[in-house]
Parts: sequence; structure tokens; C-alpha cells
Amino acid sequence: MNNRKITGSHILVFSFLMLIFSGMLLLKLPFASHTGTTWVDALFTATSAVCVTGLIVVDTPVHFTMFGQIVILVLIQLGGIGIMTFAASFIFAFNRKLPLSNRMMMEESFMQGAADIKLSELLRFIIKYTFIFEISGTFLFFMTLDENNLFKRLYFSVFHSVSAFCNAGFSTYSDSLMRYRGNISVNIITMILIIAGGIGFLVTYEIKSKLKGLFFNRRKKTRLRNYYIFSLHTWLVLVTTVILIISGTVLIFTIESLSGNSVSLLESLFQSVTSRTAGFNTVEISNLSKATLLVIAALMFIGGSPGSAAGGIKTSTFAVIISMMFMGRNHFEDVVIRNRQLPKRTVYQALMVFIFASVIIFFTVVLVSAFDPEKETIAVLFESVSAFGTVGLSTGITPYLTEISKIIITITMFCGRIGSLTIFSIILSKEKNPGRLAEERVLIG
Repeated sequence: MNNRKITGSHILVFSFLMLIFSGMLLLKLPFASHTGTTWVDALFTATSAVCVTGLIVVDTPVHFTMFGQIVILVLIQLGGIGIMTFAASFIFAFNRKLPLSNRMMMEESFMQGAADIKLSELLRFIIKYTFIFEISGTFLFFMTLDENNLFKRLYFSVFHSVSAFCNAGFSTYSDSLMRYRGNISVNIITMILIIAGGIGFLVTYEIKSKLKGLFFNRRKKTRLRNYYIFSLHTWLVLVTTVILIISGTVLIFTIESLSGNSVSLLESLFQSVTSRTAGFNTVEISNLSKATLLVIAALMFIGGSPGSAAGGIKTSTFAVIISMMFMGRNHFEDVVIRNRQLPKRTVYQALMVFIFASVIIFFTVVLVSAFDPEKETIAVLFESVSAFGTVGLSTGITPYLTEISKIIITITMFCGRIGSLTIFSIILSKEKNPGRLAEERVLIG
């Protein structure tokens, strides 16, 4: 740890790997499953749980015992909120100092340079926020799930509450939530938990701070209007999230209606919300039209928001990429959003994340198609995007992939969870150029 070459990114990757391999060993135990689990399936399931993806190669409620399901639930919780978050929270609880490398890594993950927020305060908020929503979700699920056995209903409620908030998509039902496709309460509870867990902890912290200041600050009313103004990041995340949910709902409902499939507005809304990273489904994915699958794939590719349990390239990244299309208005000098100029570093990072995600998905599709040539390309593409976006929606081909294809999907899930910036910070050299190099033009477009 004293080696200067070990950074927060290394610690993050190592902690996820240790958690995955620990989960794999636990799931391989004889009493974790009813019929035994292969090493590849145990690795795949552990990775899917830690990376809060939800893709499965075995039927979770049928294959695994309660012990195995609890292992998956713990992996989801630690992977979704972040094992480093829990570790750092315990360190702060005992008034100990967090190592500098860990502090820098967590500040980069959650705070994104927000210097006016204390890391310890944000971490305490994350823990409180998480358990408030998960406990509330458990209570509401307990009141709405159709299970006569009270213990079973409580267990299912806890499992789905944690899985939904962490955007994992694992379910104790073999058909996910399809049996509740017409249950408005279950749909709304699940969607609220998904959005709460995927909108980003920094965003929710800012919303909480603004509302607290609005209702409890006794300064002059003329200054209260400042509390209606969010930071650019929070504003961008909220606007993009609303646009994606509404547009996804309209597209899914319209396309399926034109295709002759019976998909209600509630099902379309639920699928629009869950497709961005959660992975639950109330409709049979394999029965959807190819156009709808492409729409869902686009939502999975974008994913949730930074500093959350969600995956994908993130809503803010997508917004920056879209904003780059309008750079021509100022002669391609700067990216401007809401009368604010974005730092070039931010623009380059967004572009890098977009390209990296596209390349990873491309190679995943190519390799899986090579080892499983009988699978349809649209299904392989859907599965690959779902893996990288840590979503978990599937057309049903995952359990029938070859062992090597399962390993490829496993690697894709891991890359999607730890993020492009983390991978590049490990691979690329940190050395700066000694001086400014000469410029030379290339033809574009």
C-alpha cells in the first residue's frame, strides 16, 4: 500500500475482484445450490451480482438454496453501494482517517470535484439514504406481494427491495416480475426504488440540501429563490432522466402497438425505467419486436447516473455527447450547456467513455457470435449491451451460451461496472508531455 504506483483505481478493481471470487467460492459450496454449480456458472453469477447486472445462467429461485440466494443478496448490496463505501463508513464511524488513495478514489467516484461537500458527510448520507429506501421498499413490498406465507413474503420483500434499489434485477421469481405486470403498486414501488438508486448519490444529496434550506432556512424570502437552482450536474441528470423515461415509454408503447403486441402503458413505462439499468421485466423480452429491442438496447447503453448503483455510459455522459453536436454554433470552440462552458477535460472524458463502451460492446458481439454462431445477432447485441450496462435484461440466450461466451460476458459485466475511466487510469501512463507539441491538421467528415 505504500507503493506510490498503487492508486485508488487499483484498490477499487482489487476489491471488486476479491468480492467476486469470494462470492464464487460461496456459491460453489454444496449447500448453496440444489444440484451443484459449475465453476463458470458460479463465477458468472457472482460477477452478475457484484456488478449488479442481473444476467443469469441458472434459475436463481430454483437452482440456489436460501443460503445461495442470501449470498447473492449480500453480493448485490456490497457491489451496488460499493464495498469501499461500507469500509470507509466504518472507518469514519470509529473516528479513523481514511487512507489518501482511498479518499481520492471515493471523491472521484461520488463527489466529482464538489469541494463544498465533506466526504465523511456524504458517505453517512449514502448509508442512511440506502437503508431508508431499502427498509421502506421492504415494508411496501410486504404490503403488496401475493405471498400467503409471512416469512416468505418478508424474505421476498427484502430481496426485491435491495435488488431494485441497487439496480440489480435479480428476483426470487423465475419470471422476474411478470406475474405483477398489472399490479400498479408493485410496479410503482419498484420504479421508485430503481430511480432512487440510479439517479446518483450526489444528486440526491444536493436535492436534500436544497429542500432542507428551502423549508428550514429563515433568511429573507428574496434569497429563497436560490434554492430552486441546482448545479449543472444535478440539473443535467434530472432533465436527461425525465426525457429518457418519457421517450422510452412512448417509443416502446408505440412500436409494440404498431407490431400488434399487447403491451399496456404501465408495462411500457416500467420497461422504460428498468431498461436503463435495473433489469426487471414485466413483459416477455423475447416476444418484443426487433425495433423495441433496439430502443431498449439504447436505453441500456445510456444507463443511470454517475456515483450511483447504475451502469451504462451514464446520463450526464450522454447529455455531453449530444451537446457536442451543437458545437458548430460557436465554431467548435466549446461545449455549452445552460449558459455554462464545460471544461475540455470533461468533454474528452465523455467522448472516451462513449468510444470505450462502443468498442467493448463491439468486440463482445464479435467474440460471442464467433463462439455461438447459431445465435441471432440482435440477441447477441442485446445481451452484450445488457452486460456492459449492468442491466440484466435478456432475450433468453444466456444460459445456452458456450462456456467461453459466458466468460466473455462475465468480463464485459466487470468492465461495465468498474467503468471506463477506472480502466484507462490503470492502463494508461500518468506521465505528462514535457512540452507542447506542434499542431498539424487532418481532414474530418
